[in-house]
Amino acid sequence: MHIVVCVKDIPNPEAPAALYSIDSKAMRLVPVTGLSNVTSPFDEQALELALREKDRRSEVRVTAISLGAKSSLQAVKRALAMGADDGLHIHDPDARADTSMVAAHVLAVAIRELGRPDLVITGRQAADWDVGMVGCGMAELLGWPVICVASRMAVDGRVVEVDRIIEDGRETVRTPTPCVITAANDVGLPRKASLRETIKSGKKPIVVRELHELWPTDRVIAAMPALPRRVRLYSRTTSVDCQYLPGDVRAAAQELFTLLRAEGFGRREGHA
Repeated sequence: MHIVVCVKDIPNPEAPAALYSIDSKAMRLVPVTGLSNVTSPFDEQALELALREKDRRSEVRVTAISLGAKSSLQAVKRALAMGADDGLHIHDPDARADTSMVAAHVLAVAIRELGRPDLVITGRQAADWDVGMVGCGMAELLGWPVICVASRMAVDGRVVEVDRIIEDGRETVRTPTPCVITAANDVGLPRKASLRETIKSGKKPIVVRELHELWPTDRVIAAMPALPRRVRLYSRTTSVDCQYLPGDVRAAAQELFTLLRAEGFGRREGHA
């Protein structure tokens, strides 16, 4: 059985916001020099789901895939140290696949080239942009069923059974493989990389592919009109303009009413 897990290398969500700035022209987040990235915690839970199945069945093979800049290779290496068997890094030096649906297209192509995996598992969302579209997008492109926010997974032959979180509790669903599963927070804490697996990970194979090999530039241009694009990235403004109204309550109320009318509040349509 072959399980593919998508892992994303992201800025540390626990780091203070003051350690980051926004490049509004390039529309990207810029960390201070020397700040290390981490694997998205949701993706670590997805990997934990896959590794639990591997613990149950020795014939399970787990492949970790990461899409992104050179630093994304570290997410693959961390997955191998946790227990994945091999990895694939799709190198995207120019951040051409930094939006969710472009990433879903690229990952779907890469997964098809791996043959026919039985399962693809992702986190419920990435912990940097919190969009949560990649898993469902891949399933649509691959033509596979998708089960979201899974807290438990068990495979029996060609059928996978999943407990998933719903608003009022839990439900258990089954679907044939291949399929896509997104992991819920309720999976629990992912395992730590053991010394044994860390030593073994240095000998585990990692394939590096360039993005243009899987998703040529002309293909990106042709697809862009139909895909969401980031058009602006900026810091939220938190400044507040306060005015203090001295005097008695009646005078303050009249002054407040005058200020609100000046801002357009309290006017009925068709009246000055």
